[in-house]
Amino acid sequence: MNIVLDEMQKPKSEGGLRTKGYSQKSYKNKPLISIITVVFNGEQHLEETIQSVISQTYDNVEYIIIDGGSTDGTLEIIKQYEDKIDYWVSEKDNGISDAFNKGIQKASGEIIGIINSDDWYEVDALSYVAKVFLTHPDYEVLCGSMKLYTGNVWRILHSKPYLLWSGMTVVHPSTFVKAEAYRSFGLFDTTLKYAMDYDLLLRFHTSSVKIFECDHHIFSNMRSGGMANTHRIEAYNEVITIAKRYNFYAVVYIMYSIRKLFWNAKNIFKSYQFYIESK
Repeated sequence: MNIVLDEMQKPKSEGGLRTKGYSQKSYKNKPLISIITVVFNGEQHLEETIQSVISQTYDNVEYIIIDGGSTDGTLEIIKQYEDKIDYWVSEKDNGISDAFNKGIQKASGEIIGIINSDDWYEVDALSYVAKVFLTHPDYEVLCGSMKLYTGNVWRILHSKPYLLWSGMTVVHPSTFVKAEAYRSFGLFDTTLKYAMDYDLLLRFHTSSVKIFECDHHIFSNMRSGGMANTHRIEAYNEVITIAKRYNFYAVVYIMYSIRKLFWNAKNIFKSYQFYIESK
């Protein structure tokens, strides 16, 4: 592990294979896929995330971890996998968007995926991603499906990029972007805290970037929770702000209002059902 100093002369920890002189590259029929995990105090589930990346059936993967200066056991877990991680850094950041951008700027791959520290990939996810991009070189963004776990109950969420004008209809952990698209259309907006993925994808969508849904193929798994779910009102307000930028305010407002009505009705029904069963 190396210790360097940033602009504020505060220590920054970094490590991984790249700091020891090892690097990876793409080959003719085997593009390098860079996977980024951002984490802050994520010791509870981080190891499962790491194992899901390093256990992929695809063998040309670059793994980057951006830690926001964790104070729990996160760094110890990262160091356990030092010989499997291409690059990791631990330092204070300016939020999730900033951490995403740091990872993208460090990535060497032609294709970039982001998996957060409490999510995990299906074992064949990256093999399928590489196959699709090789078969369809004109694709710039590929998105698929995801299993969402709430306790012992799970449901499948499907990406619908053609409906981005109506709200966030793409599953971000199951989304893979060509590095060239980031270079051409920009990174995540660091002023956003919750809906930065919607802003990025809507920017791609309105710029005629080729976004394709991958036949309902399941790439990733997510536990319920996360910033956007635990701060639902703030996330909703950001989505509305983003929709205004792209002149989709009216339709997004209507669609989210309808979803909110259904969500409230569902919760009322569950409460009533619980009341009846408890009598």
